[in-house]
Amino acid sequence: MFVALVGGTSQGAVVGYWRAETDNDSGVGLSVPNEYAGGNPMIAPNASISDAVPLSYLVGIGTNVGSINGNANINGTVSAYAALNTSSITVELFARTNEGGGDLISRTDGAGAGFIVTNVSSLDVTYAIDDGAGGSELVTIPISHGFSSRWDHVAWTYDPETGRSNVYIDGQLKTSNEGSETPGRNLYWQGANTLWIGHDMDGAGLNGSGSLLDEVRISSIPLTPQQMLCAALQVDFGAAGQQVHPGFQAFTRSGDIDGPVAATFDSVLGTSGQVTVTVDAENTSNTIDFRDRGDSSLVNIGELIDDQIMNQSGGVQLTLSDLAAGEYLMTTWHHDLSGAADGLLDILVSDALGSDRLVADDLAISTGDNPLNLAQASYRLFSDGASPIVIFFDDAFSGNVRTPLNAFSLVAVPEPGTFALLLLGCLAMLARRTRASDLR
Repeated sequence: MFVALVGGTSQGAVVGYWRAETDNDSGVGLSVPNEYAGGNPMIAPNASISDAVPLSYLVGIGTNVGSINGNANINGTVSAYAALNTSSITVELFARTNEGGGDLISRTDGAGAGFIVTNVSSLDVTYAIDDGAGGSELVTIPISHGFSSRWDHVAWTYDPETGRSNVYIDGQLKTSNEGSETPGRNLYWQGANTLWIGHDMDGAGLNGSGSLLDEVRISSIPLTPQQMLCAALQVDFGAAGQQVHPGFQAFTRSGDIDGPVAATFDSVLGTSGQVTVTVDAENTSNTIDFRDRGDSSLVNIGELIDDQIMNQSGGVQLTLSDLAAGEYLMTTWHHDLSGAADGLLDILVSDALGSDRLVADDLAISTGDNPLNLAQASYRLFSDGASPIVIFFDDAFSGNVRTPLNAFSLVAVPEPGTFALLLLGCLAMLARRTRASDLR
């Protein structure tokens, strides 16, 4: 079982995910692939992928440099497939728009089935639930949220067990149907087919740069704010006064410091709303060097890679404390603008699945201010909710070279409830059997 957990790339409860990073349509318009295996792409004949506006988020795997641009109406469509017919749901996306109308996302027959998140100028959600007599009942939740030229994360959840429906803006509960829930009613899909994304959103009032949507994700369970795409813990390392990448929190110090060095960040991923991050050198004879290398020429990710911490001749150890129990996706960046880093990294993880798990082998450190291939790695972490997670970036080169760590992005992996309980039970049992050990 653990082999499947570690080796799999499934996002668990996710049944549809359109990231707007790739266009598979060689002609005019978009064909955005679905990150969910077996799911259909989003087709938008008059839209395009835009990287003109650098996004403030890195979400999931890799950098987020694209978004869906709708200068002439987005009107994206996804042909229905069986996995979308869920009894419970979370619909989430990022939006940047000054529209006076249009729909963010919908899948409805226009009468008594499906859902619609509409009326962009003030926003509301209408959805259909089984009425218990073979038909459906419509529920509407007004949200009263106005968009602007900044990015907002919007999420709507529905839990049939409790009948609760919640709407979140940037991870904060905005409104719900509390007090009028009807438990035991599944979502009603009969007659609702095509999924629409950005219907009639043409970019009006946004200085000609179009309405932008990104990271559209649908999950089969009501996610918690900790599991949503906006909940990433993202830390940018470097010297005091460095340029911090948008959406990241700064971990900065001045000069070379004898470790360990720790900082605590507010995060919904923490057991009590905070996560402590500690960095240290592999051996006591080295220091943790907080560096500012200057400016990279990469437009969308420059602030992320032009500063770093490093060990001049050995590995770097990163410890995450007070992380809530669950499964996470970690992405780390290893780049040096100076061009002097020509080494290799092994990445080893000690977490609830055991000690010194090798998650990356011989990762080549990248260099220069405009690299063709940026050194980054993505891997899974498993927290039991009590023990710290230790990540060791090991200098795997034959000689002693610099080991840089520029930044990391950590997001929770949503899993169906029964699977999550089984996973946490296995983690707890494994943690009792395994004595935590330090990495080197």
